[in-house]
Amino acid sequence: MATVYEIPVTGGGNQSFAVDLGGTTYQLTLNWRAARDAGWVLDIATSDGTALVNGIPLLPGINLLGPYRHLGIGGGGTIYVTTDGDPQAPPTFANLGQTAHLYWVPME
Repeated sequence: MATVYEIPVTGGGNQSFAVDLGGTTYQLTLNWRAARDAGWVLDIATSDGTALVNGIPLLPGINLLGPYRHLGIGGGGTIYVTTDGDPQAPPTFANLGQTAHLYWVPME
């Protein structure tokens, strides 16, 4: 069974932080898009701020890095989001970091 790590997301709005994924430090930025049918989006940059991918919607039930596997982010692991009580519910502005969680699963 794969090891799962929770990415430390805090509630309270947009945020940017450094995190180690597969032995490499990345800068993750989470932004709330308040437009109709929008929500949280994830930007991933190198530790020096060079953008790798921007605007990944936090949609449950999918590998958020799947379309970007060719970039080798974190050595090919997966990032996914899930919500307590309803794993298929997308995170809301109020629950990200509370009952909605962001997880990293390294490639084995």
